[in-house]
Amino acid sequence: MLGQVAEMRHAVCTMRELHEDITSGSTRLLSETQLKTEPARALSDVAIVGMACIFPGAKDVQSYWKNILTGEDLVTEVPDSRWNKETYYSKKLGEANKSISKWGGFIEDIEFDPLEFGIPPNSMAAIEPTQLLSLKVAKQALADAGYASKSFDRERTSVIFGAEAGTDLASAYGFRAHFPMFAGEIPEGLDNFLPSLTEDSFPGVLANVISGRIANRLDLGGSNYTVDAACASSLAALDLAVKELSGGESDMVLCGGADLHNSVNDYLMFSSVKALSPSGKSRPFSANADGIVLAEGVAVIVLKRLDDAIRDQDKVYSVIKGIGSSSDGKSLGLTAPRKEGQMRALYRAYERAGVSPSDIELVEAHGTGTVVGDRTELQTLSEVYSEAGALTNSCALGSVKSQIGHSKCAAGLAGVIKTSLAIYHGIIPPTLHADEPNPYYKRPSSPFYFSPIARPWTSHVRKAAVSAFGFGGTNFHTVLSSHELPTLPKVSGAPAELFLFSSRDELKQMKTVLTKHSSLSLARLARTVSEKVKGVETALVARSVSELEEKIDLALISSQNNADKSIFHAHGSNKIKGKIAVLFSGQGSQSVNMGAEIFNSFPELRQHLTLGSKWIQKIFTSGIDARGEETLKQTRNTQPALGIVDLAFYDLLKALGIEADMLGGHSYGELVALAAAGGITAGDLLPLS
Repeated sequence: MLGQVAEMRHAVCTMRELHEDITSGSTRLLSETQLKTEPARALSDVAIVGMACIFPGAKDVQSYWKNILTGEDLVTEVPDSRWNKETYYSKKLGEANKSISKWGGFIEDIEFDPLEFGIPPNSMAAIEPTQLLSLKVAKQALADAGYASKSFDRERTSVIFGAEAGTDLASAYGFRAHFPMFAGEIPEGLDNFLPSLTEDSFPGVLANVISGRIANRLDLGGSNYTVDAACASSLAALDLAVKELSGGESDMVLCGGADLHNSVNDYLMFSSVKALSPSGKSRPFSANADGIVLAEGVAVIVLKRLDDAIRDQDKVYSVIKGIGSSSDGKSLGLTAPRKEGQMRALYRAYERAGVSPSDIELVEAHGTGTVVGDRTELQTLSEVYSEAGALTNSCALGSVKSQIGHSKCAAGLAGVIKTSLAIYHGIIPPTLHADEPNPYYKRPSSPFYFSPIARPWTSHVRKAAVSAFGFGGTNFHTVLSSHELPTLPKVSGAPAELFLFSSRDELKQMKTVLTKHSSLSLARLARTVSEKVKGVETALVARSVSELEEKIDLALISSQNNADKSIFHAHGSNKIKGKIAVLFSGQGSQSVNMGAEIFNSFPELRQHLTLGSKWIQKIFTSGIDARGEETLKQTRNTQPALGIVDLAFYDLLKALGIEADMLGGHSYGELVALAAAGGITAGDLLPLS
């Protein structure tokens, strides 16, 4: 045997050396040998082709996006119908059985027709609302994807949800079951208050039946299950959904996140770990952040392999390039975040996506508003992005939690929907309450910035990322990218809508409609009215349904006596007479982010932004500060910037049917007027500026 080993030697050695190599050397060689494995197969790009949601202040995706763009803060005091603030709220931190917070993000009352889904009305009381709203939103998401009536392979369509058990209804059943054990027979008054057990009760409170009921009622034959990863649940569901598609197990997946856990028990639990905000303000990454604001919501996205979506001519909101997940590993506690664990998730996400962090221009962070959580996440992101060579202030950082609060199991998809809409419409959305950032944030050297307003996202390929982390040290990070579109779609959530009426009768008809259906979409109302109008007698601009009602009342009065100057009539003393002149502004009228709202609402105007990309960076800076204002004041930047914006505004006026009889300009504006009149081309204007 020893002789056979000796034959394997390629050089002469002593017996001692041979013995050493065979014994100790073989052990060392084994420890140094890396196991050869096949590299992991790259996951397919997955397209988000449909979306629907219910979040605080929003019954649909359009309202949700509008609220984001207009910077609405939708946190309110806990409604009296939820729990008694006098009984449970206390300003004193750490008081037993008391909540330090009485604020949150709450969804509005939602209409649900059980017969639409074949559910007997008498079963409703035994079914947890999370199941019912998830079913409603899932159907809406399919419709948004274009599959309300269009055929698809239901046998290969799966449903995967992120959610948790322990609902209010389940707690009430538990209370009924345990009361006799401690206090004897249930009193009649209490017995009438508690839900009665029926054959619908058991499935009605199970978390897995959220997805099961959807598959059952919508007749879907793929997998259906629910996963729980705490506040990262919906991104955990997304991770599994992507793998389901990449592995060829499904051709379509309805991926959802649902959380209606905003009862007093949730407030007491979060208060016990000192996580809630005593001020009731959700301030991610702010120096004044003092904790979480709880919220609720339901979200569903429809997923297909990108190649299949292109083949089927589906609308593509965004493309999922890769998802990374990790655990924090051993640490001091189960609720505190750990940078090392978060970094692992980020590294894995970018490796699987084949994307460098330096290419990301928008990060929708977990951003809960806790001091430790925000600092840890800032450290994680800053180190990973700086290591990848990201430029200073090149990536917008924010969190929708600054507007709606923390929707826990649904939070990941709240971020994915927000980010996908940002990619789809080419808009960097704002984040609130970060005007005085966390002390760890150093703007001069950070890859990140906080945008207080919505502004155009002019990159041809738009890449973004979304994070969600959960108790127990679970971390998920998702990388998203745009899919090539011939033109950017119109924003379906403009800050205000124009209403045109042909007669007083139409005004009265609209008032009747609003009285009966106050939950109608403002944008849909405006579109419906404009399609029917024949000749304009009255024009109104409204920012909400309630404001529209007020304006209609004023219009009905002012059409008689012209008393109100905010109502525009085609006839009467306020009719504009004479010719129209347009004056173009000169140097001194510029401001950082000028025209952002117009470019966001009318993407067809963005062709002007392609005239000079280097000046666009001066107009739409990373946030608003004195440094950006000073840069824009420099003549070499001011004049081209004004030229771009002024020409865009003039094109909008022409598109609205306003034709100028005369054009003029103040100072530099004379050159813009010359270009608008056709004396020089828009391409010639900037070099002359």
